[in-house]
Amino acid sequence: NKTLFVTTNHAFYSPDDLDYKALRNFNIGDNLLYFNELTNTFENVKITKITILPPFNTSYNLAIDSPNNYLAEGIVVHNDRKHWNPLVNPPTGDVGV
Repeated sequence: NKTLFVTTNHAFYSPDDLDYKALRNFNIGDNLLYFNELTNTFENVKITKITILPPFNTSYNLAIDSPNNYLAEGIVVHNDRKHWNPLVNPPTGDVGV
């Protein structure tokens, strides 16, 4: 179980769509891609709850070197959708639920 506090426009990787999309376009039951450090594999994890909170007063855009993919609590996310390179997808590895 992971809890993330993010803006709705933050890009998460959808293993169902094989693409990044804004969090606001996900629904309960959709999958996210999770890196399991114990098994060193990527797994699909289902969204079980979405709670809309009041807007954050301050949010930050993390600046990292290309390809701008990183893990947030183990979930594959992207720094900035408009700079996403479709040729650089996260590894697939083993998939489980």
